Amino acid sequence: MISDPLLWVFAALGAFMVGVSKAGITGISILSIALFNHVFPSSKQASGLVLPLLIFGDFVAVFSYRNHTQWHHLWRLFPWTAAGVVLGYFALGPYIRSLGPRMIVGSSSLGGFELLASPHFCAQ
Repeated sequence: MISDPLLWVFAALGAFMVGVSKAGITGISILSIALFNHVFPSSKQASGLVLPLLIFGDFVAVFSYRNHTQWHHLWRLFPWTAAGVVLGYFALGPYIRSLGPRMIVGSSSLGGFELLASPHFCAQ
C-alpha cells in the first residue's frame, strides 16, 4: 500500500502518462515506467498496475472508434495474437505460482475477445 502522498502524485502522473502515450505520444511511456518503478517496490507490482491501464486504454480506443474500424484487418491479426497469448502462457506459466493472477489475466483476455466478437459491439 502506498502511504506517502508524494508517491500517490507520482502514480497519478504515471497513469496520466500512460494515457497520453496511448493517445500518440509514444516516447512518454518510458517516463511512466520509471515513475511506476519508483512508486512500487518491485517491478512485478509496477507491471501488474500498468497492464490493466494499458488494457483499459485499448478498450476505450476500440469502443470510441468502433464505427471507423476495418474489422477484416483485425480478424487477420487474431490468429497471431492468440498464438502469442498461448506462447506467453507456456513461457511465463511456471513463474506465476498462484491461481489469482492467472485467473485475472485469462478472464480479462477472454472477456475482451467476447466484447470484440459480440454482434452489438461490431454493429455499425
